[in-house]
Amino acid sequence: MKLISVIVPAYNIEKYIGRCLDSIIAQTYTELEIIAVDDGSTDDTGAVLDGYAKKDQRIKVIHQENLGLSGARNSALKVASGDYIGFVDGDDHIEPAMYETMINSCLENEAEMAICAYRQIGEGIKNREFSGRIIPLSRDEALDIYICDDREFSIYNSVWSRLFKKEIVLGEVFPQGRNSEDIIYTTKAMCKATKCVYVDLPLYDYTASRPDSIMNVKLDERRFSDEIPFLKEQLGIFKENVSEELYFKAVYHYCRRLLFYHNDFKERGMKKSAEKIAKIINEDRPLIEETYGKPFVKDGDKKRMKLFLDSPGRYYLTSKVYEDTVVPLRNNPTGSNSKLSLIGNTAFYAGVILEVLIMFLDKADYINPYEGWMFRISFLLFLIKVICTKYSFREYLLMAVLGIISFISYKVNTKDELVRFVVFLFAMKNIDLKHALKSVFKLSVFAMILLAVLSLTGLLGDVFELYEGYGFKEGSRRICLGLGSSNTFAIMIWALMLLGIYLYHEKMKWWHYAILTVLSFTIYLTTLTRTTLAVMLLTVISAFVMQSSKTLQRSKVLYAAGVVLILAFVGFSIWVACVSNWHLYMPPFAQKLNDILTGRIENVSRFVGGGGYIYNWSLFSSPVCDRYFDMGLIRLFYWYGTIPASTALLLVFMSIRESYRKNDYMGYVMIMMFAVFTVVEAHIVSVYIARNYLMFLVGSCIFTMLAGKKETLEEKTFKEEYFWRFYKTI
Repeated sequence: MKLISVIVPAYNIEKYIGRCLDSIIAQTYTELEIIAVDDGSTDDTGAVLDGYAKKDQRIKVIHQENLGLSGARNSALKVASGDYIGFVDGDDHIEPAMYETMINSCLENEAEMAICAYRQIGEGIKNREFSGRIIPLSRDEALDIYICDDREFSIYNSVWSRLFKKEIVLGEVFPQGRNSEDIIYTTKAMCKATKCVYVDLPLYDYTASRPDSIMNVKLDERRFSDEIPFLKEQLGIFKENVSEELYFKAVYHYCRRLLFYHNDFKERGMKKSAEKIAKIINEDRPLIEETYGKPFVKDGDKKRMKLFLDSPGRYYLTSKVYEDTVVPLRNNPTGSNSKLSLIGNTAFYAGVILEVLIMFLDKADYINPYEGWMFRISFLLFLIKVICTKYSFREYLLMAVLGIISFISYKVNTKDELVRFVVFLFAMKNIDLKHALKSVFKLSVFAMILLAVLSLTGLLGDVFELYEGYGFKEGSRRICLGLGSSNTFAIMIWALMLLGIYLYHEKMKWWHYAILTVLSFTIYLTTLTRTTLAVMLLTVISAFVMQSSKTLQRSKVLYAAGVVLILAFVGFSIWVACVSNWHLYMPPFAQKLNDILTGRIENVSRFVGGGGYIYNWSLFSSPVCDRYFDMGLIRLFYWYGTIPASTALLLVFMSIRESYRKNDYMGYVMIMMFAVFTVVEAHIVSVYIARNYLMFLVGSCIFTMLAGKKETLEEKTFKEEYFWRFYKTI
C-alpha cells in the first residue's frame, strides 16, 4: 500500500484539534503518516497532540516556535516520507473515506493529484448539491477549470482539498510570513502534474468563520500584502508553463477579481483601498486591453472594463444599480428552471414595489379609489412567485396549514388580507432577505422625501397637522410633512430607523448611534410623540448594546427572555381587554396606567358593541370586528381571532429561534422592538405588507427552519418540486 503523509498544522486550537485528529485516525485508508505541528501554541494544543501521539503510533508531533501556517507546513514537509502528501488544517475535519477515495482515484486514473469538493461547516451556511462523480482531467483541463473558477467544480487554491503525489511537490515550500500561501504551492503543483482527478464529493469539512482564524485578518492588508502579489506571481508561472490562451484567461480572471476588490472596498467605505486597486489596474492597462480583445472575454465584461478604465466612480455606481435590480431577478437556486425563476423573482419585486406604493398613497392626503384592485394585483404577483418556486413536502404541509387557517378566517370575517399575507410569506422562498428589505427601505425613503417636497411646495398634503390634538399637544404646531398626522410621521421615521439599523449595522460606529439619538429628540420636539420617542431611544440603545457585546449576541437566555417577554405582553393585552369596558371603575393603579397610555385602555372598548373588549374575541373573528384603535396585540386578536393571532405569534417565536441559530442578532432586536411598540401602537397590525418588516423576516426564517439543521458529517436534504409535481416530494 502507498503511504500518505497527512500534515496537520496547529496553533492555539485546543477546542478543535481533537475532532480533527479523530477524523484522520478514523480513515478507512490506514496506511497514514500523521505529522502534527504544534506551531508555538500558548494554550493546551501541544499537550493534546502529545496525548494523541501516545494513543496512535502513526502520529508524529513536532513542537516549534511560532513560524505561521507556512512555517508549520514546511517543517512537516522536511520529515514527510509518504508517497503522497495531504494537508488538513487543525480546526477542520475530514470524512472517513476521504483518503481511500482520493488515492484510489489517483491510482485508477494514473493521476498525480486528486481534488475533492468540500462542505462548509457553520450556522446559516447552505452548501450546494454534489453529484458524486469522479472525473479524470488532463493538466490543461484542470488548469482551465482552476483559472476560470468553474462553479461546477471546487478546484480552488486550497491545498487541504487535494492529495499530491510526492514527485510533483518535491522541493516546493510555502512562503513564510504571509497569508494566501496556498496560491503559489497549488499553482506550481498543477503545472507539474500531467493528469488530475476531480472527486465531486464533500470529503473535507471546512470550519467557516472562526473569529480568530488567519482568514479574518485585516482585509486590505491581506489583499495588498498577500493575495494580489501572489496572484501576480501566479500569472508569471502561467506565462512560462501554459499555453498563451490559458495565460490570457488567467489575466482576464485576475482583472475580474480586481474589479470585485474595488467594489468591495467601495462598499465598505474603504476609499483609499479602492483607489489603490484602480491604480493597479491602470498600471497594467496595455496588458488588460490586449486580454480584453480575446474572443473568450464576454461582451458584458468588455463594457465593464471599458467603463472602469474611463471612470472607476461611474463603474461602481453602474455596478450597484445592476446588482440591486438585475441580479436579484436572476437568483436561481440549483435545480430550478431559470426562466421560471426570473419570472417569479420579477413578479415578487413588482409586488413589493406595488405594496410600498399602496402604503404611501394611504398615508398621503389622497383618496385612492383603486386600493382594492392594487391589493388584488399584488396578491397575484406574489402568487406567481409561489407558482414559479420549488418547495419541499414540509413546506407544502406548512403552506396547507397556514392556507386553511387564512381561508377559514376569510370565510368567517370576510377579511382577505390574511390570504395575501400567507402567499407573501411563501413567496419569500429563495429571496435575499436583506435585498428585499433594502428595496423597501430605499423606496420608502424616496416616497417620504417626495411627500415632504409635495407638502412644502403646497401641491399635496400639509406641512403641519391641522387638528388641535389633545392634552399637552393641544394647540401645538406639529410637523407631519404630507403624512396626515404627526404621529404617523414619527412612527414612519422610527420604523425606517429600525430597518436602517438592521440593514447597515455592520458598518455603523458609535457616532452613528449618537446621531440617531439626536434625531430621536428632534422628531419628538417637532411631533410631541412621547411613545415614539421612548421606542426610538430603546431601539438605539438596544441595537448599540447588542452590536457591542458578543456575549449577548450568542446568549440563549436573552433570546428565551424575548419569547417570555412577548408572552407577558400578550398577557398584559388580555388584561387590558378584560378591564377596558369598566375603565370608570378601575382601581387607581389601572386608571393611572390609562392616563400614562393617554387613554389607550379605555379607547379599546369605547365603540358600540364594546370594540376590542375580551367578550368580542373568538376563534375566528366576526365581520363586525373592524374598529380601529391602538394597542396592536389586542387589535390582532380582535380583528382576526385567537387562532390566526396565535399562529402569527408562533411564527414570530420560530423566527426568534432562527435568529439565534443564524446569529442574526439585529433581526432579534427588530422583532423585540416591534413587539414592544405593538403593545401600545398598531403600526404593523394593518393590511399593508410594506410597513410590516417582520413579515419579510418571518418569511425568510420559515425556509431556513424547514430546511433542517445541518449535521456535522451528513447533510439533511429534502426533495423540492413545483406544485404541479408536488407528489414527487412525498
